[in-house]
Amino acid sequence: MAQQARAIATLPTDPAAAAPLAVAAAGTFGRIGVAVEAGRAHLLAATAFGGSGAIDQARAHLVSARALFTRCDAHLFLPQVAREERRLNARGPRPESGAERFDLTAREVEIVNLVSDGLTNRDIGLRLHLSPKTIEVHLGRAYAKVGVSGRTALAGVWAAAARD
Repeated sequence: MAQQARAIATLPTDPAAAAPLAVAAAGTFGRIGVAVEAGRAHLLAATAFGGSGAIDQARAHLVSARALFTRCDAHLFLPQVAREERRLNARGPRPESGAERFDLTAREVEIVNLVSDGLTNRDIGLRLHLSPKTIEVHLGRAYAKVGVSGRTALAGVWAAAARD
């Protein structure tokens, strides 16, 4: 029933109509102990409330979604929560690491750490058994996610994120 309510909540074009359905689904999933699904329903409720202009209610559901996803190690959903927070200008707690803050993959984090240590793409490739071109691709993605255009800026931002 909860899955059906959540699915139906995705159908209406009127966000105000979707919000109560998503809230009901979140409550049902929560009662039966399916935390990740409850988090997904809270995220859907936040999106619906935000779309209907009920920002305070949207923020409350984002807090619930973030807490459930974090508790269950369902980090895959945290970028969606962050995007919705940005859309609503509702900042959640600051991520603990640069990887979470910038939504970097594990490989990108590994490469950024080595760049910060001063290694060249060739040296990083040798250490990680990857081609220099693959290192360039990962670095390009990291630059875009962090919002910088070069190694020096990347290392500086990364060091600042580590201090925070």
